[in-house]
Amino acid sequence: MVYAISGRLKTSSSRLTMPNMEPVLFRHLWVVFIVVTVINGFMWWSRIQETIRNKPELAAGYRRLYQGFLLWGNIPWVLMGLGILSGQTTEVSEFLRPGEGNQFVLIWYAAMGGLLVLGTYWVYFGGGAEILERHPGMYMVPQWSANKIRLWWISVVIWNVAIATLLFYGFPGVQGRNRDRFDPFSPGLQIWFPVAFIGMWLGISFLLSAIGGWNRLAVQYAASPFGIEKRFRFRSAQFGGVSYSGCVIFGASTQGLSIAVLPLFRIGHPPLFIPWRDVSAREVETWLFPLVELKFARVPDVSVRIRRRLADQLFQEPGAGVVVMPRV
Repeated sequence: MVYAISGRLKTSSSRLTMPNMEPVLFRHLWVVFIVVTVINGFMWWSRIQETIRNKPELAAGYRRLYQGFLLWGNIPWVLMGLGILSGQTTEVSEFLRPGEGNQFVLIWYAAMGGLLVLGTYWVYFGGGAEILERHPGMYMVPQWSANKIRLWWISVVIWNVAIATLLFYGFPGVQGRNRDRFDPFSPGLQIWFPVAFIGMWLGISFLLSAIGGWNRLAVQYAASPFGIEKRFRFRSAQFGGVSYSGCVIFGASTQGLSIAVLPLFRIGHPPLFIPWRDVSAREVETWLFPLVELKFARVPDVSVRIRRRLADQLFQEPGAGVVVMPRV
């Protein structure tokens, strides 16, 4: 009896001390989220400068959107940090286990619900959809009409509510108090996880294609049967506000430029072929690597950014005739 009690006490003690042994990086992962949000905002702001120079009357609107992105985009991570620093929670992963009933975590989810409500009011009744339509290129927002942006926002809300519901109640078929703990051998998870994963994969692929403008390029520049003499695999590119890291295949022939993604990521991203006469290029300001921005005559509002070295290799193909213009 004494041994059993001491064993329980030892187990409880080890559970209490485990959070203190957690690496600082994981305990304060919320700081990383804030830094990433700020970097993404800064990169978007840098990309939009050319648009502001061409249309200075939009500068004030873009500046408000930029400030709003930094404010609203960091609220979730700041609240996480307050919970951890105040001792209300011990680690970021607790926010993935709302079913455990931590009061601060529940308040955090209520705050996230409030943000969704405020965002919905702004998009539908505060003129937000029209503002985003007049200011195209906002980070991770499709360059669509106001009506389409409203539909897109509803899909964002549904997605967030679905994820929160699964985190609260677990996958169907998982029984007991540990429904929110993902047991890979549970029957419910074996059934629903593949369905949810495939649905998520399809949804994200088509959404990224729409946000970055790949789908609009595909309408005008469907892949051509022309042979490609040179191919450059596993390259990175940025379509609008969407980054494709190490999964893009560029090709060059005497007729034009081809762009595709690896087969695994090709859903919603059909291969492209752009005649050289429709391609223009310009250097862009960057604080990391020298980049070149490509524009295309039939879809002028979509831009693709690639490394300067890759651009030079592509434009060396006979018949290309593309000159990289200096940045303004």
